[in-house]
Amino acid sequence: MSLNLREYEIPQNSKLKKRQGFPLIRILFLLAVIFGLAYDHHYQKIYDFFFSQEKENKSLKVEPISWDKECTSLHGKPFLIRDSVGQCSWRINRSDSLFFNHDLWRFLAEKDSKNPVLIHWVAPVNHFMSPWFISLKIDSLERNFFRVPSKDSTFIWVEDHSLCRFPGFCPEDPLEGGALPIPDDFDFQGRELLLMKDQFMGIGESPVYAILPGVILKISKDTSGNSIVIDHGDNLISKISGDFSLLSDLKEGSVIEEKQFIARLAPKDSATFYLEVIRNGQFIRWSTFFNETHPISEKDIAKFRKRIGF
Repeated sequence: MSLNLREYEIPQNSKLKKRQGFPLIRILFLLAVIFGLAYDHHYQKIYDFFFSQEKENKSLKVEPISWDKECTSLHGKPFLIRDSVGQCSWRINRSDSLFFNHDLWRFLAEKDSKNPVLIHWVAPVNHFMSPWFISLKIDSLERNFFRVPSKDSTFIWVEDHSLCRFPGFCPEDPLEGGALPIPDDFDFQGRELLLMKDQFMGIGESPVYAILPGVILKISKDTSGNSIVIDHGDNLISKISGDFSLLSDLKEGSVIEEKQFIARLAPKDSATFYLEVIRNGQFIRWSTFFNETHPISEKDIAKFRKRIGF
């Protein structure tokens, strides 16, 4: 019996063959659609739909608010100092709510005072939210804070009277004239105590100040004379020891106020005492600590005043 091989041929897909031909019908249909759109001006409608919204968005751009209107919107009173500089002022009571979030402004507005606080905000008219300085006045007390460039090109706030950086500590020099300088090539041999202490020397009976407000932890005597340890908070402790006499009303637990003097040097032509500043359990040299909190000098402030015209 013979075998008919044609019975086992793979059947061909007729639809596939048709697809391999020239797609005349599709081309004609596409040309008809294009002609219809062009004849009925649908192209212009499509263009207007997608691009008219972009034009509307551009036309709806809001012009920036002027500095004086921005001041008024924050419940302040605007004053034009000169063509390019404006001032915004507020008279604020303790019961008033704060109008906008600014660290220094909040600090000034929240000062503990029964009397109204007068705040002046001075800035270029084209950069109202970047003031040159802010002034606080309570009765006859006035404090000015300048926004000045630092060495790393950032801006910092400095009070013009104390030259202290805000926010942070504002330490008082314990004796006029500051600590005796220790140069880089200083020979500590025989004076090893200066590795962990700063030495101060002054005229007899000069007042000795606490470097910051705080609470007296300990009063004692040692080989160098009297000693007093003060806790200033935030893991900062100072110890003053040497040839001086403490004020009679001081005792352990006494609260030391800002810029309060706590002792007097011995009545000599010159007397010496030592200061230790301990921050987070580590000794820090007085010059380093003081310079961190006083980043610029009076000359720098004078130059800045002259540059901005105040």
